[in-house]
Amino acid sequence: PTGTGGSTTSPPCWLKPANPARKADHPVSIRAILPIALFLLVVLFGGALLALYIDALWFQEVGYLSVFTTRLTTQIELGGLVGAALFGWLAVNVLWAARRRLTLLPPPWNTMLANRPIRPLLIGAALIVGVLQGLQAAAQWQAFLLFRHPTAFGQADPLFGLDLGFYVFTLPFLSTIKGWLLLATGLAIIASGLLYVANQEIRLDPTRVVVTPAARRHLFGLGALAALIVGWGYRLDQYQLLYSRRGVVFGAVYADIHARLPALQVMVVLAVAVALVLVFSATRRGWRLPIAAAVALPLAGLLGGSLLPDLLHRFQVLPNEIVMERPFIEH
Repeated sequence: PTGTGGSTTSPPCWLKPANPARKADHPVSIRAILPIALFLLVVLFGGALLALYIDALWFQEVGYLSVFTTRLTTQIELGGLVGAALFGWLAVNVLWAARRRLTLLPPPWNTMLANRPIRPLLIGAALIVGVLQGLQAAAQWQAFLLFRHPTAFGQADPLFGLDLGFYVFTLPFLSTIKGWLLLATGLAIIASGLLYVANQEIRLDPTRVVVTPAARRHLFGLGALAALIVGWGYRLDQYQLLYSRRGVVFGAVYADIHARLPALQVMVVLAVAVALVLVFSATRRGWRLPIAAAVALPLAGLLGGSLLPDLLHRFQVLPNEIVMERPFIEH
């Protein structure tokens, strides 16, 4: 419309088109977020930092500050190493599994992640898991120091002929490492499997389960690695027999030597065989062979690791326990 003298008047405000490029009236400021982040850090870590400072003052007062610094640096070293290794391992696996677009996500993730990159979220999740595991691993600093600085006792055990220092300095931390490796592999299998379901590389048809060759190779490779770690754990369990509490004395007894030890030796071979079966099945169709291998390993562990030794101890050892256990009592 035109006004008096041909001047143009502006239209009413409700008729003006909206400016899509206009910025928000209240942009988020880093200065506003920073105090909140600092407050959360103080709440989460303030107590631990205060306890750490008090410990440092106490060790300094009694003249053993070097002990405190040794413990602290060992915790940082071990926690950082384990956390970084787990983060890298999980990041590589989840990024490989999520190389395709995730099209099958449950609500509310399907709307939250629509048309958004998933990789930063996966890296962040792997980082959080790595930090949490690093903090937990730092608590094993004493076992780590013993592992790094072993000392020979000059006396061998009667079962394996190893120096007793191996059972004090080396074996405990090796068992801890086995647990970490099994945890890392299990998390990789679960996370990768869920991502493969989300991008439909694993899907359920009316008559069968469809798995793409890439997903099958990846998951079966991880399963083979897990089987090898379990086999290594069975090998370590053989040394743990010297800590057995099954009989009247502390240490390996008749049932452990004549039932559980042979069973553990067989299970080591079986674990390697399962790993080979999974590697063989990774590039071939069919599920019977890998499923049978996956079921055989825990079943053998149940039978040979617990049931058979218990039956032998109950029905053969207990009726004449003094005679049967005499050689082991002497050791």
